[in-house]
Amino acid sequence: MGPARRGLLVQFGTLTMHFLFNTTFTVEDTLRAGWLNWMRDTYVPAMREASGVADHQLYAIDGTQTLGSQNYSSQWRCDSIAQLGALRAASARLCQDMMETHGEHCLAFSTLMRGLTID
Repeated sequence: MGPARRGLLVQFGTLTMHFLFNTTFTVEDTLRAGWLNWMRDTYVPAMREASGVADHQLYAIDGTQTLGSQNYSSQWRCDSIAQLGALRAASARLCQDMMETHGEHCLAFSTLMRGLTID
């Protein structure tokens, strides 16, 4: 971090960082009920077990639907690189299995965000 950025952070106080691991799913309407059951019964418990992270939220993304499908955002907040790595690995395996079962009817991709809290 350069001097200008360091000075800016000092000006605001203490900076803490956390990670948000997000997986966006596009699910065709015909699979919605089964997919939600899979999320509840398989994906969320497996992700919690693999990572030790309990802070999970699932959102329906409004305004992005295409005819016959819905987008969802599964978000996991974690505080360590180790938890992040565990989330990435578990999600990749679970989503690969899901896409092999449902093909193009249920798709997923993941992103990582760094949350910054300035006290």
